[in-house]
Amino acid sequence: MVTFIVICILLMVWAAIIGPFIKLLRVSRSWRKAAEEQTRARRRQQQRQQQPPRPKKKIDPGVGEYVEFTETTSTRSTTSADGTTRTTTTETESQITDITWEDLP
Repeated sequence: MVTFIVICILLMVWAAIIGPFIKLLRVSRSWRKAAEEQTRARRRQQQRQQQPPRPKKKIDPGVGEYVEFTETTSTRSTTSADGTTRTTTTETESQITDITWEDLP
């Protein structure tokens, strides 16, 4: 009987004092983590603002970006054994062969 009363008293002490204290510790830790994260974010933002701007491209964007080509259309006529003529038109893209590579200094 005495053991039961002692256990009940310990449970009441736990529920009244120790349980809320543990919850308070958890909340304070989460607040501390949130504050540290805000501090880190502020420092990162300040470091980004203090970094020198990126250098501009040395090569003009209009140079060497695109190659002009023309699409060619070819027409082919075939005559079958019975004498009928059949014409087919196809669009083909020929490969560009007149490009020469130039090394930049």
